[in-house]
Amino acid sequence: MVMEWSLVKLLATGHISLKEGEIKIVGQRVAAVPIEFYLGLTRNTISLQEKDPDAVSRLYLNGWISGYVYMVNFEKDYKVKSEQDRYRLGMDIASFAGLGDYETTEWVPGKYSKFRILDNPIGPSLYPSKKPVDHLIRGLQGGGGSIVHHKIVQCVETSCAAVVGGSTCEMINAPMDVLEEMDLSDKTTEQINIDYVLPRQKEFVKNFGKFLRGKYNPWDKL
Repeated sequence: MVMEWSLVKLLATGHISLKEGEIKIVGQRVAAVPIEFYLGLTRNTISLQEKDPDAVSRLYLNGWISGYVYMVNFEKDYKVKSEQDRYRLGMDIASFAGLGDYETTEWVPGKYSKFRILDNPIGPSLYPSKKPVDHLIRGLQGGGGSIVHHKIVQCVETSCAAVVGGSTCEMINAPMDVLEEMDLSDKTTEQINIDYVLPRQKEFVKNFGKFLRGKYNPWDKL
């Protein structure tokens, strides 16, 4: 059964808890920071890209790992077994995170999901840009989407408000073979150094049990 989430229900059932020094959403601790933090992090990373070709991919990978861990805990704690339930939960939580409102445009179970972010606070704030800028959001979505689909997926931005204007960005979550089938190899290469990212994702997934026990630190390898 798909769990129906609403802000009122989350508050009423204790799934959002607030106490001194701590905020938790659906059992997981979060930190509320100004959007300017994400904007500054993104601007700084983009400025480093010329001297450090993997700077953007590193930011994306950090987001990917975080999204993966986040969704693993939801799946485990709330016994979310079906792909449909994992997808619905993931999209609802993404909206509650404050990084825009998420709307699905197309979803093929086990293969890919297309969605748009309405009122994205990052992309429009960095307009105009020659290239998509939502590297951290893409990482979070790709990592979380990997748990939804139970396979390693990447998140590619097909339309970015920083490039085209407006306040809406469009993305797709899919494994590399599907992105290639959909003729999105160029966009993927533009946004992700897959030769840098994919081996590290595989290594992280392989060592996830050690990571949970505190015996593996993927950030040492970024």
